[in-house]
This record gives sequence, C-alpha cells and structure tokens, in this order.
Amino acid sequence: MVNTEDDEEPFEEEYRPDGKYIPRLLFLDKNGDVLTEFKNKKAEYKSYSYYYSSPADILNSMKDVLKYFDIEIPETKRGGKLRPGKGAQEVLEAQKKAEEEKERKEAERKKKEEERKKEEEKRKEEERKEKDGEGVKEEMKKEREEKMEEMKEVKKDGKEAKKGRKEKEKGTTKKEKKAKEETEKKEGKKKEKKEKEKEKKGKKKEKSEL
Repeated sequence: MVNTEDDEEPFEEEYRPDGKYIPRLLFLDKNGDVLTEFKNKKAEYKSYSYYYSSPADILNSMKDVLKYFDIEIPETKRGGKLRPGKGAQEVLEAQKKAEEEKERKEAERKKKEEERKKEEEKRKEEERKEKDGEGVKEEMKKEREEKMEEMKEVKKDGKEAKKGRKEKEKGTTKKEKKAKEETEKKEGKKKEKKEKEKEKKGKKKEKSEL
C-alpha cells in the first residue's frame, strides 16, 4: 500500500507548493510502486522529494501519464478539455453500451413483471367473477327449486280441492236421486191407492144398480 502519512509539504523553500507541483503519488501503481514509465526519473529526485519541482518536468511527466493511460493530448488552448484516446474511447463506448444493455434488460424485466402482475390480477378478477356467478347460479337454482315445490303444493291442493268438490257433488246428486226415488215411490203409492179407491167405488155403484 502507498504510505501517505509523510506526504506533507517539503520544508525546503524550493519544494514549497505554489500550484505548479504535482504529488509523485499520482505516478505510482496500485501497489505503491513507481510506474515503469517513470522509473528512469527516480534519480532526478531526492529521497524526501514528493513533488515535481520543475513546471516543464510537470508537463512532460503529465504527458507521459496521459500517453500511458491512452488519453489523447489535445492541441488546444489552456483550459481545453482532454479527450480519451482511441483505445480508451472504445473502452468507454463498450462500458456505455453494456450499461445501456443492462438498463434495457432491466426495463424489459420490469415491463414483463408489470404484465405478469396485470395478468395475475385479471385472472383473479375472472376467478372472482366466475365464483360470484356460480354463487348467483346456485342461488337461482335454489329459488327455482323452491318455486317448483310451491307449485307442486298448489297443484296438490288444487287436486284435493277438486276431488273434494267432486265427492261433494257426487254426494249431493246421490242424495237428490234418493229423494227423487222416494218421492216417485210415494206418488206411485198415492196413485195406486186412488186407483184402488176408484175401482172400489165403481164396484159399489154396480151393486147398487142391481
């Protein structure tokens, strides 16, 4: 690892930072070792020298760094922006495409998840409606059966009432017939009695004439 505890401003006046110096740590690799491109410059600095003291050396070193990281050195005025070199640009574009692809896949996943949720809600709604429909059908069936039972009872009561009326009418007719027969019988007896009396009177009249 890089030891940064001693990265303080040098006490020597010539190494005092004035905005022109760059810490040498910028030219170390991840293990804290001097990059190969700058090892030949090591002899130019004292052991305690943490800064490039020469503005020209700063610029040259920075150009070497830019080349090392494949960053294009623009021929622009002071303050111009640095642009990545061809290799770095390709890496950036590949990273950008990978990020866009990741976002696209995530958007597709979210869309499919949303569609799946909608389908699930639709299926549940259809099941609920179907269940409610079955409940209504069952209730209608029950009501229909109850009405049929009521109609059977009414029909049965009607048959019994009709049978009662017929029996009543039959009884009344039989009674009337019997009464009529008795009346006719009485009338016949009266007629027979009258005829006998008439016959008796006729015999008496014949005897008196003799």
